[in-house]
Amino acid sequence: MSSLTAVELRDALQVAAGVPLGGSVVFEHTTPAALGAHVLHLVLGPDAGDAVAEEAGDAAPRDGGILRTLMREAGRAGKLPKFMELLMEMASYRPRFEEPDELEVAPRPVFLARGDAPMRIVGQCGISAVAGAHEFARFAVPFRGQRDVVALPVPGYRDGELLPAGPDAALGWQARTLLEAVGDNPFVIVGHSGGGLFAHALAYRLEQMGRVPAGVVLVDSYPLDQPVHSEWMDEFSDGMFEREDLSVPMNDVRLTAQAWYGLMFAQFHPREIQAPTLLVRASEPIGEWNLDGDWRASWRLAHEAVDVPGNHLTIMREHGETTAMAVARWLEQLG
Repeated sequence: MSSLTAVELRDALQVAAGVPLGGSVVFEHTTPAALGAHVLHLVLGPDAGDAVAEEAGDAAPRDGGILRTLMREAGRAGKLPKFMELLMEMASYRPRFEEPDELEVAPRPVFLARGDAPMRIVGQCGISAVAGAHEFARFAVPFRGQRDVVALPVPGYRDGELLPAGPDAALGWQARTLLEAVGDNPFVIVGHSGGGLFAHALAYRLEQMGRVPAGVVLVDSYPLDQPVHSEWMDEFSDGMFEREDLSVPMNDVRLTAQAWYGLMFAQFHPREIQAPTLLVRASEPIGEWNLDGDWRASWRLAHEAVDVPGNHLTIMREHGETTAMAVARWLEQLG
């Protein structure tokens, strides 16, 4: 590292993390791990330990294993649907849990922002192979010093973690972990893409338990029967590969977990919930749209809708703070 490249790296980190960094920070923390841990401590404060542990658990070679390679080749050969069927079959051989107490190794919620407002925001992590707490990193930035934002991971995406036996087991673990994280505070659940479907199902489960969320936010979430899933299958897959370096590597564990959760929720049918719902829609398509009708995300049950900048991939990354402000305005309306 020369002095010039050290300053350039420092400047890029400041923009990405939203925290001030000294001019000599790169030379004071001389490995990527040390520098990353330092930035996490500045961003998350006392909660950085959980985030560092989460990152360590996700560490894996960037080649991702044989399934990642085969998935890439299947996409290039136009055989992605057939490969996904095979991936689901392989996922069925992974060990599973029925009750939350069976998870000896489980992910922990990660607080990405802290504040005094009583209403907490719970980010329900998605189910794709590149999903995780990092989905909400930029989204959380405007809430720092105002309200808590906690990311709720999904079990089964790291070595040693069991997969849920079915939707009931998955929602049971998510509900218990969420309630432990929020305590007696009111909360809203936010989910992006498939995480939004998960968030809505989780809200229904919580209401059956007698704990009604203050709201549910679906960020560009498409019900599974909408044609975008087949029309843009290649775009969604290519987007995962193109943005892999911005999140976590798609190893065999994460890919089989994605397939298993996709299989579990393939027959997902949203049910009426008491909590008000906000649908945040991307204003730009992810690819060319050749079908009749609107390509934008839609929701059949009662909801409000707002359009924000970005497409399905950028709405929570490059435009994460803009998306957060749209949610913040909605929260003000809720009181």
